[in-house]
Amino acid sequence: MKLEANHGDEKSLKKVYNEALEVCDMKKIMLHMIHIYKEKKEEEEKINRIIFKKVKGSCKVYKKYCNFIMRNNREEENKNTISKAKTTLDKKKMISLEIHIARLEYKYGSLIKEDQFKQKLSTKTMKTFLTKYLEFEIKYGDESKQEHVRDIVKSFVSRK
Repeated sequence: MKLEANHGDEKSLKKVYNEALEVCDMKKIMLHMIHIYKEKKEEEEKINRIIFKKVKGSCKVYKKYCNFIMRNNREEENKNTISKAKTTLDKKKMISLEIHIARLEYKYGSLIKEDQFKQKLSTKTMKTFLTKYLEFEIKYGDESKQEHVRDIVKSFVSRK
């Protein structure tokens, strides 16, 4: 399918896609098509909607869709997706999805959520968290990340 996507036309890709759906696992094929259509938003969204209807209760499907949503800055839709996931996924898969969403929010940046997170914590908890965060960035991060953590500490101290 990837060869057809890169070197063939849309018609030949659809033909190979339909043949693959008949022979192979539908979920795997559709997840692969989502990966192929990463650059084409409309096509990727269409495949996401189809796979949501046909495969329910799959954490991988929710993760792929959340990736799509966060890449396209549609955070309100992410909330709806999380509420749907709570009804269809079991606890273990839901925890995995929440961790994945937290990583996506870090990667694609949600400054509002960062501020909300900082406001909810007590001073002692925030001190512990920021200390560990700074230690982590010193050990694994670069200078700009360390400076970002120091700025967070300064803003937190000035508010309290």
